[in-house]
Amino acid sequence: GGGMVCACVTVINELDGLKRGGQTAEESASREEHVSVAARSALAFLEEKFADRRQRDFRAMTNQGTLLNTIAFRSECGNAADYDDGNNDDIILNCARQLCNAAGKGDVEPDKKVVVQMERKVVLLTNDRNLRLKAHLYHIPVRAMASFMQWFESQG
Repeated sequence: GGGMVCACVTVINELDGLKRGGQTAEESASREEHVSVAARSALAFLEEKFADRRQRDFRAMTNQGTLLNTIAFRSECGNAADYDDGNNDDIILNCARQLCNAAGKGDVEPDKKVVVQMERKVVLLTNDRNLRLKAHLYHIPVRAMASFMQWFESQG
């Protein structure tokens, strides 16, 4: 294919934590189990693709923007305060913005008064509603994982 799947190291770390189950007592056991199963499935998919040396279109991206051919390195020594308020959504959004800049289309700051039409070669994949909203503010195309996986599997 002509595309590349890039997984932010922060996402991989989040999945690693979620696969163990919820952290709060108020979460229901069924929701906790659903999230845990989904995280394990996503990690298994990524680990399989990264382990297959024939898969040249999978990369991991550090918070500083370095692309890696492996997800074996899951910790970074970066300063989370460098990314707005340092939450994971902002770090993930920063990775997507860096990819947009690397694709040659440049970054676009949010402006409510301007209508922008552009072509992007980067699509952020997330089921997180808040992250999708933030991505739209920066004109980063965003899709849910289910629709992406359906398309990906149809590519053979």
